[in-house]
Amino acid sequence: MRTSLKAALAGVAGAGLLLGGAGSLAYWNDTQTENGGTIEAGTLNLLDRDCSGWVVAGSEPATSVDLLNDFLVVPGTEVSKTCTYGVKVEGVLEASLSVNDADDDGLELGSELEVTSDFSILDSVGDPSVGDAVVVTDGVGEWTFNQADTGKTLRAVITVKLPFEAGVVNNAANSLVGDGDKVALATQLDDLTVTVEQTS
Repeated sequence: MRTSLKAALAGVAGAGLLLGGAGSLAYWNDTQTENGGTIEAGTLNLLDRDCSGWVVAGSEPATSVDLLNDFLVVPGTEVSKTCTYGVKVEGVLEASLSVNDADDDGLELGSELEVTSDFSILDSVGDPSVGDAVVVTDGVGEWTFNQADTGKTLRAVITVKLPFEAGVVNNAANSLVGDGDKVALATQLDDLTVTVEQTS
């Protein structure tokens, strides 16, 4: 057998050995191990609640009233309360800010009242944070919280109003005391709850 033919046959045999004799090709691999770590949950807390009394809009000087005792509303009456809360945040999240609709108890007067809210974020000295306006739509504000907000203050201004609409007569919430068997109407304003709820 010629030398060149022998060499060719040897090469084919060698290739067969490399393929493992079963038509499979061996492969290499390598691994590296990275350190793990501890994952901890963040926090979103409202702290140190502080609320003013109810103040009548447009009164000079500002007049505080007790809604539970002897304060009567007529169309156009508007009262507001300001509450502040310390903010503690660990993590980054978007959240909605809202106050529950606490006025409609199914009674004529309750169904006419409107409860609205306005929110703002104040820095450590009580001024609005630069560029930190809270966008409020239909009484719900949106805010992106992060650790830098810890130590700031959330301010919620809650307003209760019996609307006045010129030219429209609506006696549904008029007590009409002394008119036949009519009695004074009243409504129960439920507890007002300020809620910060993560949205994403």
